[in-house]
Amino acid sequence: MRRLAFGSVFLLLGLGCGDDGSTDSTDGSSDAGPPLCDEPDRECPTEQPIGGAPCEGVLSCDYDQGRAFGLWTYTCADGAWDPGDAPCSGVPGGGCAPPPLAERCSSPFTGSLDGASVAVGPASESTFRPYGDGEMADAVRGGQGAFMIEVALELSGEGTEALGCVAASLDLTYGGGATAPYETQTEVHCGSTRRLFVVLPDDLVCAPSPASITLNVAVDGVGSTSVDLTIDTDMTCLG
Repeated sequence: MRRLAFGSVFLLLGLGCGDDGSTDSTDGSSDAGPPLCDEPDRECPTEQPIGGAPCEGVLSCDYDQGRAFGLWTYTCADGAWDPGDAPCSGVPGGGCAPPPLAERCSSPFTGSLDGASVAVGPASESTFRPYGDGEMADAVRGGQGAFMIEVALELSGEGTEALGCVAASLDLTYGGGATAPYETQTEVHCGSTRRLFVVLPDDLVCAPSPASITLNVAVDGVGSTSVDLTIDTDMTCLG
């Protein structure tokens, strides 16, 4: 088994922007044709993109997230989406809403791919690689102060490169604790996702280091995996 070190699941998956994942077959083929993989957006995406995702051209796109999170204006700058300044009016608690940390999709794959598999690895690298057993995973502090780990998924096997949107479930176990499954729908780029965030639970912050955690991942119609990692929790005690 491979290991992942993370805490309580507040998981936001950052995935690619291919087609919407709609399909009438069980082999992963899509009505909309092949996915765009990491082709840059050349027009405003239907769903609010994540900052840093590739784009091309002179683009300015508005996304109204309602009273709680306001109107976001994304611009394409130097080949990547820039969410600009956070709209701070009307946010619960009076703070500023963070931009979405994950790309979303609404029509996940509903078929089944025999022999397909799922792997998990660090999202910080340009080319996907799976985590190794007991590997130390990096934790980063998010914009609102929480410590997170950035991960990505790779789906392998016949039909996976044609997937554009999948439903995924993730849960964590650590020491004597466990988190409830987090379920989400996320986009896929030719079998791989973009970044995925997992927020460490409070009881791992400043816990004895290193801490060991297991991440269990299941992707509907594709497969599942468990990954074991360690994390340097001393770095979460920085005040």
